[in-house]
Amino acid sequence: MRIASMVFVLMAVCSFASAQEWAGTYTTTISPADVPPEMAAAAGSWELILGEEGQFTSTQNGEVVVRGTYAVSGDQMAFSDAEGKMACAKEQASGSYKPALDGGTLSFTLVDDQCAGRRIVLTSHALTKKKTAD
Repeated sequence: MRIASMVFVLMAVCSFASAQEWAGTYTTTISPADVPPEMAAAAGSWELILGEEGQFTSTQNGEVVVRGTYAVSGDQMAFSDAEGKMACAKEQASGSYKPALDGGTLSFTLVDDQCAGRRIVLTSHALTKKKTAD
């Protein structure tokens, strides 16, 4: 039992450290041409805010539409939606991707995700990291 507790703490610390590496606000624009007609509501200006402690917020046209958590394990990042008008529910609430950060450009490659909206936002275009004010 004690070893299992230590493993859990170690995994949490590693995930926290990894989350800090990815933390920031990233932007992208999804055009109507990027989505099928039934997903037209996904078009717009998007921000993905990755917090240092594994929380994320997605905004569309300045409005918060999804909040949840993310975790990094190896070369994958898993997202779990918790709330918001565009959050995916139940079996679609979680999805995983392989992220790649090149300078200020973040791109995602789909691993497994049943949530169509999240797939569109994360994989249609690379996201650009916003510069922080000094």
